[in-house]
Amino acid sequence: MAIGRGVSVWVLDAPHGFGAADYHSHHAIQITVALDGQLSLSTSSESLSSPALAVAADALHRIDGCGFFAFIFVEPESRQGRSLSQALFGKRELVELDNPHLVDLLAPLRRTFEQRVGNEELLAVGRSVIEALAPAADAPLPDARVQRII
Repeated sequence: MAIGRGVSVWVLDAPHGFGAADYHSHHAIQITVALDGQLSLSTSSESLSSPALAVAADALHRIDGCGFFAFIFVEPESRQGRSLSQALFGKRELVELDNPHLVDLLAPLRRTFEQRVGNEELLAVGRSVIEALAPAADAPLPDARVQRII
């Protein structure tokens, strides 16, 4: 796990699944990719099964699956978070990520448990995935007062 400004990257090996995962929510945008195995996410209105899924900020959801996973959590008030929200979700809370470059971008995370992957490399991979999904150049930042609080 690595935590940086506006983003965190988690790598998790769950060969037997997540157990009884309850519905929960968090303010971060969640990008989940099954590097190996099966992944399903559900909200109160829909369920999707795909190797790569994203959940909007504050959406009530639950995860199911087993395998080797990468989680990228993004601060929704950051430039990257605002860009992701605009590019991915619209009026939906849960979306499938159909980007052929994700597998290549996440490839370094496959060696997380065989070799020590440092925090900076984890964060760099996470940021490259975010940029591939939604370049943040044109996304507006929140009011300066909100930025100071963040």
